[in-house]
Amino acid sequence: MADFQHISGAAVKVLARVAARKAVKAEIKASGNRALVPAGEIEQRSRAYLTNNPQLYEQAMAQAWAIAAKDQQGRLNAVLFDDYRRGKRKPRPPVSPSDSGKSGTEKTQ
Repeated sequence: MADFQHISGAAVKVLARVAARKAVKAEIKASGNRALVPAGEIEQRSRAYLTNNPQLYEQAMAQAWAIAAKDQQGRLNAVLFDDYRRGKRKPRPPVSPSDSGKSGTEKTQ
């Protein structure tokens, strides 16, 4: 059985920060600012954006679960539905040799 892997809180925070950073960059682009914006300013704005939009954490949690489920599904599909791998498997030998051929079946009555 596969080990359970929890979704790290840090991963959720990173995904939320990435979403906030993308939103801030989209706002800057939409405002028509064509000059380079310092990374520190983008980081400061993205922290403020994340504070004002806590639903980004919920969206990040859903995204993290989707990533984890997709990763797990790929592993399961590789094991269950890989015909090449299944064809390579050797048949297992029986646990104990059968004695049915050695002894006859007799009618006692």
